[in-house]
Amino acid sequence: MEWGSDLKIVISEVQGRVPVTILRVDGRINLGNTGALEQAAQAAYDRGARDFLLDLNKVTSLTSAGLRSIHWIYKLVSQSPRGDELAQDALAAPASQKSKSPHIKLFTSSPHVLKVLRVAGFDMYIDTYQDQNEAIAAY
Repeated sequence: MEWGSDLKIVISEVQGRVPVTILRVDGRINLGNTGALEQAAQAAYDRGARDFLLDLNKVTSLTSAGLRSIHWIYKLVSQSPRGDELAQDALAAPASQKSKSPHIKLFTSSPHVLKVLRVAGFDMYIDTYQDQNEAIAAY
């Protein structure tokens, strides 16, 4: 079984109030392919992307390894070389006082993925939307 073969990632950019880089993920996110997701995010970040929308609408399975990759991307964009104090505060605050990251948002209408994100507590520090246009407008 090829674990990495069931994940497709398409990167695009839309202009909202700021440029928003969309990582459109299609398939299962698991241990065998999280490296591809992290590499895609790192490549976009290295090209100057700072505000990310992870489109998880076509994700069919999100494992703990996938959650770790989303957290890795959260940390990547929260390092904010622009000196964004809000992003730094969101990363450094105790869990009970965390503010949501201004640089990463999630989009999915999948009840399964929404439940996994909620149970794992990701909704405490990353805004999640069920409408892509609403997510983009939130930047």
